[in-house]
Amino acid sequence: MLSIKPTFFTHKTDKKQSSLLVLPPNNTFISNFNKQSDLYIIEGCVIMYDSIILETGTYISIKNFEITNNTNENAMIFIYEEPKRHDGLELILKKSDQKWHTNSINGLKQTILRNVDHSLYLVSFAKGTKIPFHRHKKGEEIFVLQGELWNQSSSLKEGEWIRMLPNIGHAPYAKRETLILLRNGHL
Repeated sequence: MLSIKPTFFTHKTDKKQSSLLVLPPNNTFISNFNKQSDLYIIEGCVIMYDSIILETGTYISIKNFEITNNTNENAMIFIYEEPKRHDGLELILKKSDQKWHTNSINGLKQTILRNVDHSLYLVSFAKGTKIPFHRHKKGEEIFVLQGELWNQSSSLKEGEWIRMLPNIGHAPYAKRETLILLRNGHL
């Protein structure tokens, strides 16, 4: 068994961390962060605590966890962590249970994964969708799951992440179909 460690997007000393975990076949990852975690299964299938099957597209809110990949393919999991949250919520939301909603912006759809303490969404952009310039008072993080998200003169490609500090403005748009994991209201 390998010693598995996530790749941190944020500095390891940051109290609100974002990381990507690639879990190879026939391996287990045990969190020792002692933090509340939001997990999103980007790719693959893992088993939590030897009995709960978590497939691609599943969202989990949990404190401390153990996941095993018993398949022949890598599993990829995005992890947001905070040292303490007020709700202690534990939740598993499978892809089939996620409800998509249209937005006032044409071509934009979203599903709410979490809306306590902070917001966590999956957001789908149709080709050509543009969001007007805006700011987030409590910051925002974006991880591109599919496609490419543009902002003025630069872009985030699939697998890339950005953290925008409070009151930073942006006007994101998509030149092709794009799916992002969006977290805001937490910084």
